[in-house]
Amino acid sequence: TTATVARAQPLFHSPGKPGYVTPVWVAGDGDSEVRLAWFRHTGTLVGLALVHNNMFPMTFARHVLKFLLGRDVGWHDLAFFDADMYEMLRKAVVESRSSPAKFAQWNLTFEVSQPDWLGGAGLELVPNGAAIAVTSNNIHEYVALYAKYLMVESVRPALDALREGLLDVVSPAALDGLSAEDLRLILNGCAEIDVSLLKRLTVFKNETSKDEFYVKQVQEWFWSIVTAMSEEEKHELVSFWTSSPSLPATEAGLLPRPTVVVRPASEGMAGMLPTAHTCSAQLSIPVYPSIEIMKQKLLTALSTKTFGFV
Repeated sequence: TTATVARAQPLFHSPGKPGYVTPVWVAGDGDSEVRLAWFRHTGTLVGLALVHNNMFPMTFARHVLKFLLGRDVGWHDLAFFDADMYEMLRKAVVESRSSPAKFAQWNLTFEVSQPDWLGGAGLELVPNGAAIAVTSNNIHEYVALYAKYLMVESVRPALDALREGLLDVVSPAALDGLSAEDLRLILNGCAEIDVSLLKRLTVFKNETSKDEFYVKQVQEWFWSIVTAMSEEEKHELVSFWTSSPSLPATEAGLLPRPTVVVRPASEGMAGMLPTAHTCSAQLSIPVYPSIEIMKQKLLTALSTKTFGFV
């Protein structure tokens, strides 16, 4: 039954750009009220993340962010969601103007085939759309309606519920002036890890019996290793250290402040990996005998995401 299919569906998926999610909505779902409640709860969690300056664990597609902000979603937003579909529609617009005879061979009407993730059935964008040919005079209306359907109308109940949940916590006035990019930065942090920011805010603590020389040495080695990491490794480090894959957009959002605890050298000599307490953003690193061993142990900890002797 439709309800059974709906219950098996996730709330969100990434049909376009990997990692950027949009709601999943099953038309005629017998459990629609339950799913709407889940979407509203999700919107509430987004609002709480904004209020408490916390990172949100999902990255919404650009059109979802614009809908949450109450902004109009235009057909150019499709480029950030489904680049292939956007390029096809863009070519149709260009060819309708530059080569009308060639464009006529497309045989487009205002009836379209939905993508597989929406069921694949035919859909009329306007009443009697199958009988209305797409021409250079109405091509812009066609692409606008098609893009709006893909991004908004096909999942409007879910998007409405998300926004209702958000507005249960945050007033519309608080969202004024924010762009989709602003909201993404606040919710998901920066795409690149700012090592200088991390370095400025990190506190080193000495839990060895050695003097501060050893702590400074660990500190120098550590930042040398981090600076040379690939962007992917930096994200893995921050995730291992704080449980968040990115740094927040502002210093105020980086709470608790990251800490590196320098542990006794005997642990390092024995081969103990660095460990982390994500709830307090604390990374514990033994005093290793060389920077090469520290790098190997740190990267091993990031790749295995386990602790102990390796």
